[in-house]
Formats: sequence, C-alpha cells, structure tokens
Amino acid sequence: MNPYLNIPLTLTQSEREDDFACVMVPVETAIRQFIDLLVSTRQGECTHNPDFGYSLWSNEFEPILNVMEWQPVFMEQIKDLLEKYEPRITAIQVWEPEITSIRRSDSQGMQTVRTDKNYKITIRLDYTIRQTGERQNDVRVTFEY
Repeated sequence: MNPYLNIPLTLTQSEREDDFACVMVPVETAIRQFIDLLVSTRQGECTHNPDFGYSLWSNEFEPILNVMEWQPVFMEQIKDLLEKYEPRITAIQVWEPEITSIRRSDSQGMQTVRTDKNYKITIRLDYTIRQTGERQNDVRVTFEY
C-alpha cells in the first residue's frame, strides 16, 4: 500500500469510509506534489511556519531584469528550499530554468502580454529518494511569475 496521501485531498462519501486507501499515492508522487506545493507557496503564507515557501513571491510584481544574474540565485534558492523542507530526497541537482514570456490574444486577436503574470518558469530537478535509493531525473515543476 502507498503510504502518502494525494494532494489536493478530495474525498467522496464512500472514500471516507474506506480508510483513505483510494487516495494514497506512492512516495515518488507524494514528493512531486510536495515540491509543487513548496514552490507555489508564498513565504509567510503558512501560519504555523512563516519560513515555509518560496521567497520569489515577495518580488512577484518586479520584472526579471537580468536573467543571467537572476538564474544562479534562483537555482540556489530552490535547492536550499528542497534541502530544508523535503527530507525524503538527497543528491539534489537543480538545472537552469526554462523561462518563457507569456502572451495571449485580446478580443481583436492581437497578441498582448499578460499583465498579471509575465513569465512561465519551468524548473528541472534531479534527486534521489532516500527510502528507495531510486534516482528521479528531469522532474519538471512549472509555475507562472
């Protein structure tokens, strides 16, 4: 049996009576879901642990002006977060993120830049799961900034 709950946890009446068995996921999936949660949570948003989450969101409305200066800091911050909050993994490697500008069409079909989020960032990770010793390569986490 898988020892981890699926995120987000949604239960039907029959699942509530079945000891959560149908919403359990393997460790690989649980880790991936936790990484998504960690990266998408604004630091200070978790009332029980104000340090939990990613500090990038405190600069959410500032543009990424110099990608060459920003990327190494970004990669180090992601690695530090994972080392601090995800003890189930080791040998973490964070690869250079893929950053693309987000564009959408307005009502006349003209391409315009979104005003709320300007970038789509994809983080690529490699890590080893401590429990199984299995290496996870090219794990991708994508979010908009």
